Amino acid sequence: SYHFSFFPTAKFKVVVNGAHFKNSVSCQFKTCYLEYNREYFKQINDTYGHNVGDKALKRVADALKKSFRSEDFICRIGGDEFAVIMINAGSELKDLVASKIENIENYVKDEKDGTPGITLSIGVAFSDREDPEGSLFEDADKALYRAKEKGRNGFEFY
Repeated sequence: SYHFSFFPTAKFKVVVNGAHFKNSVSCQFKTCYLEYNREYFKQINDTYGHNVGDKALKRVADALKKSFRSEDFICRIGGDEFAVIMINAGSELKDLVASKIENIENYVKDEKDGTPGITLSIGVAFSDREDPEGSLFEDADKALYRAKEKGRNGFEFY
């Protein structure tokens, strides 16, 4: 299991341990949570091998790191799942977040450096969203599954 420490400030403390990640965060200020699912990851590993699969994951991580601010937190939360927590980011930044997602999708979609093109499904929820059904993470997860239902390789806001 993974053990990472994030958010060393008193305002926002989280210890990430795989399955407990989504239950660990309490939002004390406007936050945007993005959940990324790398599509067809198993097929890349099976077809090209685990070294290529690892390179593909690194491409996604690099794209996320280049696209978000230094105060945002980028996490790998599962085999092919990533999360981004944007601090001080409310729903008024929806267009900016959409633009970042589109840039990331464009960065990873084409074959590059011996890795095949990568597609992503992304779910997004803001802490100040209207009519939340669940936690920030549950609602982002619902948005992620809506993106998958619409044909994958896209994003949805809760």
